Amino acid sequence: MHLRTLCKVFGNEQRVRLVKCLLHKATVTELLEKCHLSQSVLSQHLAILRDAKVVTACRNGRHIEYKTSSRAYVRLAKSISSLTK
Repeated sequence: MHLRTLCKVFGNEQRVRLVKCLLHKATVTELLEKCHLSQSVLSQHLAILRDAKVVTACRNGRHIEYKTSSRAYVRLAKSISSLTK
């Protein structure tokens, strides 16, 4: 991943929080409850994270489950959170 993309993805507090929520697979409904974002905001952030290949999506019946493509992204999100407190 290019540095510019990395900065764009992790330069937004809501996306950092969302990545931290995606250590394990989660549906949009579960993410709405965990991350306290509106559905439209969540969808926009998931699209950015998918485009950057930070998260993957997998269909499970009628639901789509999301998870990080690497645990390193969760560690990075946690590190960023701890630095910005």
